[in-house]
Amino acid sequence: QVERLDNGLTPGEDALRRYTLAMKSGARDWRKDREKVERLLIRYRQAVCVTGVAGSMIALGQDQLIMDNVSPESGEMTLLKTGMLLSTCITLALLYRMYMLNDLLDRIKLHLWWLTPLDARED
Repeated sequence: QVERLDNGLTPGEDALRRYTLAMKSGARDWRKDREKVERLLIRYRQAVCVTGVAGSMIALGQDQLIMDNVSPESGEMTLLKTGMLLSTCITLALLYRMYMLNDLLDRIKLHLWWLTPLDARED
């Protein structure tokens, strides 16, 4: 005798139905989906690459202005200093976010491989 719920389904069938409905409606939490977290990490890696290269180009511009004996207080140098500051801050913020996403991905992998309880919070 198989135990049936009020809707006529077994507990396993009901769980599968709820999971399928959640997947179709897009209600699934992205923090519990390994593929979405991995895709997000790839995007952050690309953004870190872009901001890092932009910072390097700005540094080259500053170096060229120094070689041309431009005053450190000039408008061009101030503009490049501000750009370098923004590039550095954005890169650091992206690296911190990547660290948090890597930690989340490690917890997801532990859950999938060793069936440890999944803590999907972003601390």
